[in-house]
Amino acid sequence: MGSDFEQKIDLEKKFSRVFSEIKRLESKINKKQGFWFFETHIYSQEDLFNSEHHSKIDSITEKIGSDVISWNRFGQLTEEARYIYEIKRDEVQFDLERVDDIIAQREPTWWEQVESLFKDFIVKVQTNMPQLERILLTTGLLQKIPVLSGFFKKMPKPLGGK
Repeated sequence: MGSDFEQKIDLEKKFSRVFSEIKRLESKINKKQGFWFFETHIYSQEDLFNSEHHSKIDSITEKIGSDVISWNRFGQLTEEARYIYEIKRDEVQFDLERVDDIIAQREPTWWEQVESLFKDFIVKVQTNMPQLERILLTTGLLQKIPVLSGFFKKMPKPLGGK
């Protein structure tokens, strides 16, 4: 890529795509569904950390880095393009660290806290009394409580039919 103007436009366009993906990711952090006490985040922290936005950002920034290295190697990287690259690179790093911190520090909703307690309880029961847990889940007793029906899946019967 030859001219200073072309490099500047190319970098600005590619970096704007990166910042758009960061904004899309950030917009998902606090999205919720449900109502009142039963409100939950639509996207788990794991979903957010492993989102398609991270993949797109990785792909776009890989292309930016490849272009800049190539221009520099062939003596075609202009001073203005180098300056834009370094400034935008730092902005991307800052924004990604900020968004990742927001995701990591996001407070669970009340229902997510309660759900976590139920899951922790089931793990404790499995550890302490595995047979009791199997009986509760295979007989469907927990599924009969409307509020809990979606959180406890029936366990398959153990081999040997017991």
